[in-house]
Amino acid sequence: IYSQTGTLENFKLFAGTWRCDGKANTELAPEVPTRVTVSFKSDGRWLQVKMEEQKSKQHPKATSSTEVWGHSAALGGFVRNGADNQGGFYAGKSSGWVGERFWWTTDSARGGKRVQLKDTFTKVSDKELTLERAFDPTGTGDGLRVVFEGSCKR
Repeated sequence: IYSQTGTLENFKLFAGTWRCDGKANTELAPEVPTRVTVSFKSDGRWLQVKMEEQKSKQHPKATSSTEVWGHSAALGGFVRNGADNQGGFYAGKSSGWVGERFWWTTDSARGGKRVQLKDTFTKVSDKELTLERAFDPTGTGDGLRVVFEGSCKR
């Protein structure tokens, strides 16, 4: 259903602000009720993305990131770059929509070490998505563990 060209048409579903309610696995406790707010704004060529996890007593190191999403034929598809409040820098790739899923495989650095992230968005309807965020502290992609999963609504 989605075009695989490098246009913003591929990001059309994301436009606006989404509130994702779910559970986070934090360093202090598993399954902490958490909200992630994701805002998407197009400048006509790129998609500017802000992701903010809700802080709480059980999730004091909530992540906030600012990113740019786009398409680069030279780099082989969809690209994602950004930084977060934990000292992480992102460089990610995606092949785009596969059925109802759009996911990123992203290299990052946290705590001075290379890590890997995977964010998966699944379309439920034009006004609902699911978001699963996974983190691999080894940086290989072999040790991915889900750190947040929830349902997102505009």
